[in-house]
Amino acid sequence: MIKRLPILDCLRGLAALLVVLHHYLTFNGQAVFNLVPRLLWNILSFLNELNNEAVLFFFVLSGFCIALATKGHLIKSKNETNLFLYKRFKRILPVYLLALLFSLIVGWTMSKLTLPEYAWSNLIGNLLFLQTSTGATDFWFSPYGSNGPLWSLAYEMFFYLVFPLYSYLLLKKKYLYAQNYQLILLFSVSLTCIALNKFFIYIPYFAFLSYFVIWIAGFLVACHFLNETKNDKLFIALFLCGLLSLIFHELIISDALLEVIKGLWIASFFYIVIRFEKIWRPSVHRIFIWLTNVFSYVGHGSYALYALHYPLLMLMNHFKIALSVQLFILMISIILCPMIEQRLQHLQLTFLNRNYLFWYSNTHSSKS
Repeated sequence: MIKRLPILDCLRGLAALLVVLHHYLTFNGQAVFNLVPRLLWNILSFLNELNNEAVLFFFVLSGFCIALATKGHLIKSKNETNLFLYKRFKRILPVYLLALLFSLIVGWTMSKLTLPEYAWSNLIGNLLFLQTSTGATDFWFSPYGSNGPLWSLAYEMFFYLVFPLYSYLLLKKKYLYAQNYQLILLFSVSLTCIALNKFFIYIPYFAFLSYFVIWIAGFLVACHFLNETKNDKLFIALFLCGLLSLIFHELIISDALLEVIKGLWIASFFYIVIRFEKIWRPSVHRIFIWLTNVFSYVGHGSYALYALHYPLLMLMNHFKIALSVQLFILMISIILCPMIEQRLQHLQLTFLNRNYLFWYSNTHSSKS
């Protein structure tokens, strides 16, 4: 079994903190601008602009972690599919349901339950993981209670559901095993989905599918990590093409396409960092250890922090809480989130064990 990698928790923590910083400045940007020195504001502004990249990195990291969980293997049977989905639901649902409940409580506290974002239909759409970042169209769903970060969890769930189908396709079409073919095929699918959404009719499932190539890129990076293999030509080519696209981004007419390119560039950069770890790690050993110790703890609660911080910021902004107090409350929440995740996992295991014992006793009593 693959041990938990501290560096992944460290990166999760960093990405989650970037998202929290972005939303903190969304609510308090002008006030912070008036209080801090210009140099510090420039640094905060730079970090603030990395919000989208942080979410794209979460997608890469998600695919990477799934490969670790499956030991780099595709899903080959119905039993493996059931086990895979069971584990994914067990991981994502407790915190997600807590986030929906917290959003509801915050909306009730602010007397905003009459708004469309709190409608029962929108709640059902979120329970089915059908929300997009802005709702996209009148017939679709937005993040419940305006809890913006929840949009990416719909994408995550879509990736989990598509992966068994993708595994089946690769097992049927052996020539697609080559990573080059996989990424070319999926990037072509992304282009098609983006074009259909942009020039014809917007279908949210196409938006979900267009990002799947980013998730798979993370999966493939982990396969090299696990098997100690390499594909330098592919990932360096992705890195260079992505870099050129980012430099000349004004030539790319679709924001969605630019996001996909960014995601692949992040995946390629992640591959290069892991591939040449033996070269760079000794020279930054002390910094590496310090960062790991500082941010790994945050990473253990990064999912809860990501899903819960936005309603908390909404509530504090509604009651006009002072900036210093907001920072203090956010620090407390950062400390508590790993405990929340651990407690939810413990309650879930207890619930599952009790149900298993109940089923086992009933089954054997009926036989006797």
